[in-house]
Amino acid sequence: MVKTGVNDYRMSRLSRVLQALAGIVLLAAVGWGALHQPVAPLELGAGLVVYLLLLWRYPAAWLVILPALLPVLDFTLWTGRLYGGEYDLIVGATLALGLLRGMWRQSSAPPVRGFYLALGVFLAANAVGVILNFYAGAAELAADYSHYYSPFNSLRIVKGVVAAWLLLALFEHERQHQRPVALLLSIGLVLGLLLACLSIVWERLFFTGPFDFSQSYRATGLFSAMHLGGASVDGFLALTLPFIAALFMVARGRVLQSGGLLLFMLALYAFLVTFSRANYLAFAGMVTLAIVGDYLIRRGTAARPRQTLKWTLIGAVLIAAIAVPIVGGGFVHLNRVFDALNDSVVDLLFGKGVGSFPRVFRDAEINQRHQYIPQIDVQHEANNRFVRFSPSDANGSLFLRQRLKTTARGEATLSLRLRGTHTPPDKLLIEFCEMNVLRAKGECQWVGVQLDAANAGEWAEYGKRVDLNDFGRSLLGFSRPVDMLLLNRGLAGTVDIDDVRLVTQDGISLFANSDFEAGMDHWLFNSGDHLLWHAKNIFLHVWFETGLIGLAAFVMLLLVSLSRLFDRMLYGDRWALMLLIALSGFLLLGAFDTLIDDPRIAMLFFLLLLIASSPATLQAAPAATAFLPWARLALAGLLIVPALGVVVIAHTSLTHKLPPRELLRLALERGDIDWPWLNEALTPAPLPTIPIGQLFPEWQPLPTSAFAPDTQTLRIGMRTFYSMEAAASALKAGDTLDIGAGIYDTALIINQDNITIRGHGHVILEKGTAEGKGSLVIKGNGAQVKNLECRLISVSDGNGACIRLEGTNLSVEHVYFHDSDQGILTGSDPGVVRIRDSRFQQLGLNGRSHAIYIGGGDLQIEDSLFLASKSEGHEIKSRAQITTIKRSIIASLTGVDSRLIDVPNGGTLTVEDSLLAKGPNSSNPDAIGFTLEKERWPDHRVTLRGNLIFLERIESNRLLRLGNDQTTVELFGNLIISAQNTGYEDGNFIYQDREAAGFADYPTLPIERFLKETPIKD
Repeated sequence: MVKTGVNDYRMSRLSRVLQALAGIVLLAAVGWGALHQPVAPLELGAGLVVYLLLLWRYPAAWLVILPALLPVLDFTLWTGRLYGGEYDLIVGATLALGLLRGMWRQSSAPPVRGFYLALGVFLAANAVGVILNFYAGAAELAADYSHYYSPFNSLRIVKGVVAAWLLLALFEHERQHQRPVALLLSIGLVLGLLLACLSIVWERLFFTGPFDFSQSYRATGLFSAMHLGGASVDGFLALTLPFIAALFMVARGRVLQSGGLLLFMLALYAFLVTFSRANYLAFAGMVTLAIVGDYLIRRGTAARPRQTLKWTLIGAVLIAAIAVPIVGGGFVHLNRVFDALNDSVVDLLFGKGVGSFPRVFRDAEINQRHQYIPQIDVQHEANNRFVRFSPSDANGSLFLRQRLKTTARGEATLSLRLRGTHTPPDKLLIEFCEMNVLRAKGECQWVGVQLDAANAGEWAEYGKRVDLNDFGRSLLGFSRPVDMLLLNRGLAGTVDIDDVRLVTQDGISLFANSDFEAGMDHWLFNSGDHLLWHAKNIFLHVWFETGLIGLAAFVMLLLVSLSRLFDRMLYGDRWALMLLIALSGFLLLGAFDTLIDDPRIAMLFFLLLLIASSPATLQAAPAATAFLPWARLALAGLLIVPALGVVVIAHTSLTHKLPPRELLRLALERGDIDWPWLNEALTPAPLPTIPIGQLFPEWQPLPTSAFAPDTQTLRIGMRTFYSMEAAASALKAGDTLDIGAGIYDTALIINQDNITIRGHGHVILEKGTAEGKGSLVIKGNGAQVKNLECRLISVSDGNGACIRLEGTNLSVEHVYFHDSDQGILTGSDPGVVRIRDSRFQQLGLNGRSHAIYIGGGDLQIEDSLFLASKSEGHEIKSRAQITTIKRSIIASLTGVDSRLIDVPNGGTLTVEDSLLAKGPNSSNPDAIGFTLEKERWPDHRVTLRGNLIFLERIESNRLLRLGNDQTTVELFGNLIISAQNTGYEDGNFIYQDREAAGFADYPTLPIERFLKETPIKD
C-alpha cells in the first residue's frame, strides 16, 4: 500500500510538472501571438494581461468571459487572419492558466456509461483525420493561402473540439472546488446572447433599418466565419437562447426577470431577421421541447414509460437533423458531397481528413463536373510577393477584400500594379461597398481596370479616381464600414496583382499591407458560392472528414449526452433541460448547415455537449417560477414571434407601400420558404394589378381566324394533336404549330429549325416546365412565337423562363409574359432576337432573373411593354453586342425592380421614341447601366433620342451609369423629369417635377402615344 501511495504521489507530481511546462509554453505562444497581431497588438496584449490577473484572482471567471466574448471578439474583417485570431488567444490564455493551476489534479467528470469510449474514439478519429489531411494535401503545404485549401485548415477545425475537451477538464476542476459553475456559465451564455443581439441590432440599424425586410439582407452580426455563408450566428443563438430561463430560476426580484423577458424578445428579433428557414424550424423545435420538458419535469419520474419517451424524443431530434434536408430539397448538394468521397475502405472508415472538405470538394467539382472555379493565392517571385487571380467565367464570385482603415471623404486615387497573360487583355473589376460581412448596403461603386495589351506578360501601373463621398456615412456617432473588393470574375487568363493603394487627396493611405509582403494580413476573401465550402449537414460533414468511425463516435456521444440530460430532467433538473434544448436546436440547424466548421461555434457546442456528463446544475430560488414558468416562457415565444412579424410587415408596408399579398410573398422569399401550395395561393391572378390595371389596358389575344384549331387541340398542317408531347414529336423543320384556345400546363421542347408556334384565340401556357428550364425550350434555330400568354413559370434554380432559347435567331410577336421567373432567357450566342408588340410584366427573381435576359448577339425590341419587374430584377438585361429599343414602354411602376435597362458588357445601346419610368420602389438608383461588368465588345456607344424619361425613385436617381469612360454617349431630344441633375442637360428638356412639365401626378403616365393600336397580322 505504501509503495502504491508513493507511485501515486510521483505520478501526481509528474503530472503537475508536465501541466506547468505545458502552461508555460502555451502562455508564451499566446504572448507571441498577441504581439504579432496585425491590428492593435499592444491593446490586445494589455487586455490579455488584465484577463490573466482577473483569472488569477477569480479562477472561474472564464465561465462568464469566454461565452460572453465569443460573438464579438473577432477582428478577422480587419486582420484577415483565418487560422488564428483574438478569441483563440483568450482561450489559450484560459487553458494556460488552468494548466499552471493543475486543472487535471482532480479526476474529470464522473463516469457515464459509454461517455469516455465515445469521446476517446471521436478524439482519435479527429487526430487520424488531421494526419490524413496533411498527407493528402502535402503538395500544397508550401503555398500561402487566403482560403481553406491548405492542410493547416485541419488544425483550424480541430482546435474547436480540442479546446472543448480541455475546457471540460477545467470546468470539472472548478466544480470540484465548489464553485457555481452552472450559474457562471449560464450568466456568460446570457451575456453572449445579449452582445450577439446588440450586434445584430447595430447591423440592422446601419444597413437596412430595424424593421425593414424589403431588402434581401440577412443579419450576420460580427461572425466573420460567415464570409463564406454558413450559419454561425444561427448556431450561437440556438445554443444560448434557452439559458435565459436561468434568470427565472435564480432571480428573486422581478427587475432581473423582466430584463430576461426583454432579452428574450430581443433574441427572438435576432432569430427573425436572420431570415433563415432553418432558424425558424430550430426555434419551433426548441419551443416544443421546452413545453414537453416542462411537463415532464412537473411529472418527474412519474412520467411513464420513461425509456420509451426518452428515446422517442432523442430519436426524433436526430432523425429530423438527418432527414429534413433530404425532404426539404437539399438532396442535390448532398449527392455532390457523396460523389466527392471515393469508395475506398480508408475513405469510408476514416474520411478524407479533418478540414479537407473545401479542397476535396473543389477538386471534385473541377474534375468530375468540369466546374470553372476561381482561385486566389499568394505567389513569390524575386523577393516579391503578389496575389494571383486564376481564370474565371462571367459568373465567378470570389472576392478579395480589405476594410478601409478610416472613413474618408472626397476623391481618392486607386493605384495598383497588374500583370496579365491573356490576349485580348482582361479587365479587373473592383468595387467599393458599405458592408458588414456578406451583404452591402445599397449599390456598390464599380471600377474597371482594363489591362493594356502592350504590357501582356509584364507588370504595369494602373490608376483610377474613386469618389468616396457617398461612403461611410455616420449613424449614432459611428461610421458604416467600407470595403474595397477585387473581383475574380470574367478573367480569360491569370491576373497578378501587387501594390494596391488607395490614397486620399491629403496623402492618407487607406490600406494596409498593400504590397502583400505580410502575406494575406488585412486581406480577406468572400465567396458567393457557399456550397463549395460547406457540406450543409453536420452529420455528413463528420462522415466526410472523419469517416464512419468518427460519425459513429459522434452519434454515440450525442446519444450518451442527450440520454444523460433527459434522465436528469426527469428528476427535476431544469438546467439539464436548458442544455437539452440548446443542443437539440443546434442539431436541427445542423440539418441544413455544417456549423462545426466554425471552430468557435464548434468549441461552444462540444463544450455544452461534454458538460452533459457532469453533475453540475443550478439551484433554483424558492419562488423562481412564480413570475413566469418555463412553459409560459415558451408559449410567450410563440406569441412574440408573430407579433414581431406584424411589426416588420407593418413597417415595410408603410415605408414601401407594398400590398399585403406581395409583403407575404416577400417574407416567404426572405426566409427561403418554398411551399408550392402557399406560393400558388399567393400568386396574383393572371390579371393586371394596381396600378398596372389603372394605367394599361388588359392584354388581348389577336382575333381568332377561321383556320383556328378547336379548343385544347393543336395542329400541324392538317394533322390534329391532343397533347403538347405528341405535337412536338411530330414537328419537322419549317413546320407551323397552331395551338387552339385553352390553358396548357405541359412544356414544349423544340429541336427542329424554322418552327413557328402560333396561338389562335386566348392560348395560355402556365406552370409546365421542361428540363428544369422553362415552358418553351427552343433548341433549334430560326423559331417564331406569336400570340400566346405565358405565366407562372418557375424552376428550382430561379432561372425559369417562358422561352428558353438554346438555338439562334428568335422572333417573338404579340406574346404576353408575366408572373414568372423570366420572360425570355437565351444562351451566350443567340443570334438575332426580335421582340415586337409583346408585353413583359411582373417578372424577376432575387436580382438574378429578369423580364428578359439576352446572352449576346443582336437584340431588337419594338412596340413592346416591360412593366413592374420584381424582386430586384431588371426589366431588360442584354449582353448583346447591339441592343435597339424603339417605341416601347419600360416602367418600374410599383415594382421592386433594379435597373430599367442593364447592358453589362457594353457594345451599342440605342433607345428611341420610348417611355422610361423609374418607379419609387426601385432598389437601384440607376435607370440604365452600361459596361458595369467585363467588356465583351470592342466599341461602346449609348444613344438615347426622343424619349420621355421619368426618374421618380424615392431616394437618389441616376439616368445613366457607365463602367467605361471611353463610351460614346449621345443624349438629345429627350424630355426628362428628375429632381436631381442628370449631367445631360444640354440638348434635352429637363424638368424638376411633373407639374413643371405639365404632366398629371404619379402614377399616371402619358402612354397613349406609345401603345400600338393595330394588331400584328399572321
